[in-house]
Amino acid sequence: MDNVMTGYQYFHGDYTTIYFFFSSFKLTSMSGLMIAYICTALMCLGERSCSYFLETYQYSASFRKRDVIIKTSGYVLATTLRYLIMLLIMSFHSGIFIITVLSLGLGQCVIEYIKASNTTHLPIHGSDDRHYQLSPSTDNFPEFSKNSSIEAA
Repeated sequence: MDNVMTGYQYFHGDYTTIYFFFSSFKLTSMSGLMIAYICTALMCLGERSCSYFLETYQYSASFRKRDVIIKTSGYVLATTLRYLIMLLIMSFHSGIFIITVLSLGLGQCVIEYIKASNTTHLPIHGSDDRHYQLSPSTDNFPEFSKNSSIEAA
C-alpha cells in the first residue's frame, strides 16, 4: 500500500506526518515544528504588512509607471502570502492554525494602533461640551433663514 494517504482531514497535533510546503521539509521533530511556527508567524505578519502598505500607498502627483508597478508588486506579494497561509491552514495542524490566527490578529492590532495614532481624535461628547455648542446668535444655515420666504416661480 504505497499510495496510502497519511494526511489528516481533521484538526490534529501530530507533527510527524505533515510537510511544511515542500517534501524536503517534513516535520519530524519539535524543533522542526518550532521553525514551521516561526515561518508561519512571519508569513502572517508579512501579509498584514503588505495589506497595510496597499491601503496607505499614495500615488505621486503625476502619473508614473513606477507607482503602478510598486502597488501591483505589493498586491502580488500579498496574494501569494494569503494563498500560502491558506495552504498551511489546509494541513489541519491545530498548532499552525492557532499560530496563524494569533499572528494575523497581532498584525492587525499593530496596524490599528498605527492608524489610531495617526488619526486626529475629536473630544468625547459630554466631556467638554463647549466644543459642540454654538452661540445662540449663530445661524447654522443662513440660506434657510426663518425670516426668508419661499418665492413661487
